[in-house]
Amino acid sequence: MKLLRDLKKHASEVIVGAQCGYAVLRGAHVYVPGIVSTSRFVKAGDVVSVYSDIEGKCKRGAKEFDGVKVFLGNGISELSRSEIFSSSGPLKGLGIRMVEPVYLSPSFDNVLPSNLFLQGEVIAMDKTANKVKKIKQNAELLQLNCIKAFCYDGTKALSVEKRETKQEGPPFLPESFDRILLDAPCSGMGQRPNMAYSSTLKEVTSYQPLQRKLFTVAVRLLKPGGVLVYSTCTITLSENEEQVAWALKTFPCLQLHPQEPHIGGEGMKGAGLSLDQLKLLQRFDPSAVTLQGMDINSLQDSREDDLISLANKDCIGFFIAKFIKSNSK
Repeated sequence: MKLLRDLKKHASEVIVGAQCGYAVLRGAHVYVPGIVSTSRFVKAGDVVSVYSDIEGKCKRGAKEFDGVKVFLGNGISELSRSEIFSSSGPLKGLGIRMVEPVYLSPSFDNVLPSNLFLQGEVIAMDKTANKVKKIKQNAELLQLNCIKAFCYDGTKALSVEKRETKQEGPPFLPESFDRILLDAPCSGMGQRPNMAYSSTLKEVTSYQPLQRKLFTVAVRLLKPGGVLVYSTCTITLSENEEQVAWALKTFPCLQLHPQEPHIGGEGMKGAGLSLDQLKLLQRFDPSAVTLQGMDINSLQDSREDDLISLANKDCIGFFIAKFIKSNSK
């Protein structure tokens, strides 16, 4: 569980950019390229308080900043101010080792089986080149030779013509895959900890039609008897339960199935799904639990089951639905 902590703020400050700030909130240390400014006399080994400049108004190299900033926690500086802003060029590597982050990241021990392995061939697709590059780097680092990643628009991943015999990448013929995970682009409203949400209403409402295009392609690419998992990291009804209701109506070959492990809450009412169907979904909604400012001593008399339920709900907001394709029609 992520637990908001009351921490002492130190006189020496380090200001980081918004993207670096998001990473720190989710468990990362501060690396030099993310540092925008520091207090005047910061030295290696100093304890510093780290803040994020969420509006991007802090000037690089500034000795103080009085603009809008969000406290991220405390850390130990690995470098002096002069080393961080060296005239010989930007440094790389660790800048601030976070020792007291505002949020504690959760552990996934005992949630998934202890031994995870991949069988067969895994095809990964994303139309963002940097994401594909990261997938390839991680696969190489973990020596997972079964993963092949392609920079490609998933809405165009279905081939309408015959493929060349030696063609490895997309587009693919219908019914090519045994299992498909559609981790769909979404409004991201479940991402937390978060400092600000800047998307417009037009941007938020643009995701549902895109998700349906991707879903349609995924259904056609899936073999009969195959498994399709649809997931998002948002909490809106339109991108989650409404999509499930639409999918079941549009594709009679799909059936909802139970999930394992099942540690999330059931789906939200309002999309026309039955109570039995809602119980087959997993919705993780941070608004369902309030821990901020809670006295930890008040939890000591709680039942163990209640504490586990509370911890499971205190997470990012996301959604999971599992379908099985019964036939090719």
